[in-house]
Amino acid sequence: GNLATEKYAKERFFACLNHGRKKTTEQIHLYYRKDELEDEEDAVHDVDLCFRLFVKQLPPVKILEEEVLNVKTSEYEAMREKVEAEIKTLRDDKLHLQENIKEMEEQNKELKGQLEEAEARARKYCVIL
Repeated sequence: GNLATEKYAKERFFACLNHGRKKTTEQIHLYYRKDELEDEEDAVHDVDLCFRLFVKQLPPVKILEEEVLNVKTSEYEAMREKVEAEIKTLRDDKLHLQENIKEMEEQNKELKGQLEEAEARARKYCVIL
């Protein structure tokens, strides 16, 4: 999907990038595609200030040779579908929980009203000696 216009595309994209990583990151900068650079070799492109600042604030990272893995591009689609399914499940769970909370709030309001009525009746019939 389009990361700029699709509602949850950015979430799904970041989840795919972090999937299976021991340490996940939120330090991801999206940079717009430059069509004029497509199929160019050794092209020079000046990046904007926002991107430069992003790169400057990144912490240094040491990558050990034994931690480097081949990118399994053949598994990307299956992994993307799995992550999308997990995100959908989480959203559905969130919606279900919100519905449960609303029901509980309504029950609480009803019980509170019943309690107030019972207290009012009790005060009406209460005899002080």
